[in-house]
Amino acid sequence: MPKDVPRLIEEIRPIDHRVFFGALDLRKLTVPERSFTKLPATKAVLPAGDFRDWAEIDAWAGTIAGVLAERRA
Repeated sequence: MPKDVPRLIEEIRPIDHRVFFGALDLRKLTVPERSFTKLPATKAVLPAGDFRDWAEIDAWAGTIAGVLAERRA
């Protein structure tokens, strides 16, 4: 979790917080950023590709929508 997230959660008090895997498109990076991704240690931690689990994201969003609907009722 990024170090600023706990403070942000405390300030805005969201219904829930989740961190999902993302996507890394090397074509969208600057030359220095692409160079960084070629380092052996970086390749292991930041592999290129799309690792988002849309079913998991949709399920989480549905949970949030349900909570909001209950609050509105």
